[in-house]
Amino acid sequence: MTTPFPFSIALILITLAALASISKGHQYISKDVYLDLVFYFKYASSAYAPICPHPNGQVLVETFNSLIIGTQGYIARDDSRKEIVLALRGSMSPVDLLVDAYVFLIPFDFPGVAAPPGTMVHAGFLSGWKAVAPVVLDSVGVQLQEHSDYNIVTSGHSLGGALASIAAMSLRAKFPFTNISMYTYGQPRTGNSIYANWVNNQFGVRIMHVFIVRHWLRPYPQANAFRVVHTYDGVPTIIPAGKTSLLRNQVVTQSNSLPHYSYRHHGVEYWQNPDPASENTTRRCSADGEDPNCSSAIPSTGINMAHMKYFGILATRPFC
Repeated sequence: MTTPFPFSIALILITLAALASISKGHQYISKDVYLDLVFYFKYASSAYAPICPHPNGQVLVETFNSLIIGTQGYIARDDSRKEIVLALRGSMSPVDLLVDAYVFLIPFDFPGVAAPPGTMVHAGFLSGWKAVAPVVLDSVGVQLQEHSDYNIVTSGHSLGGALASIAAMSLRAKFPFTNISMYTYGQPRTGNSIYANWVNNQFGVRIMHVFIVRHWLRPYPQANAFRVVHTYDGVPTIIPAGKTSLLRNQVVTQSNSLPHYSYRHHGVEYWQNPDPASENTTRRCSADGEDPNCSSAIPSTGINMAHMKYFGILATRPFC
């Protein structure tokens, strides 16, 4: 179904107006944090390449590709940062689009993972992760045996971001004594409010104190989850929050009264707005994941130009 051209123009104008009206009271990030966001995006964009012998200039450990579900990615090792990096590809094939469309919420059921009661996630995303999880977990385990002091990082763009989120929760359960971080870009809502809170709790949203000149100490959130959104990217909000959500075999409405059955983002959102990208145009939003003064306030326009480029880098550009 095509959208009438005048309506498209009107929707874009509404989006731009919303961008202009949102509060600018959030804390902008440091140069180091910004450089990390760009650095890990290069892993995510490299996952679109069919072959990437040196992802982001690092050691390629293993590639994987599920022919049935279509999940593709790789595991790399950065010996300078002492990290094992799992990168997952975003949507690129017709099978990926079917995975995206399977928006039913189902229980987070994965061997060895004790999710809180009521934790539910996107059925397609969970199936996509399960298709490659045995290979990934075995490979990461071998790397940790050889490099026990290394950390784990997951990264992905779009569908790959949702997969990276679910993968990080599974890796957390499998390797509880290893530090794990996730960097996602243009990630759609992945689970319900219980899932979102679980991610927030597991990924160390905590209160730290920073001295500000001529002010008392003030708290701000830090976490090992970095969910990046570029300006008016429509994919992070393409699945609505707190509205009608689908479950297997039924449609649930009025889901504000049924939080188990409604989608919600986890934190921490880093909203890069406006362009051009820099630490001075990237703000840390509230830690819970649904900040009304960040990208969730922008009406979704679906897959758009903002989704296809982050930090001035095309989302499918390989760094190999």
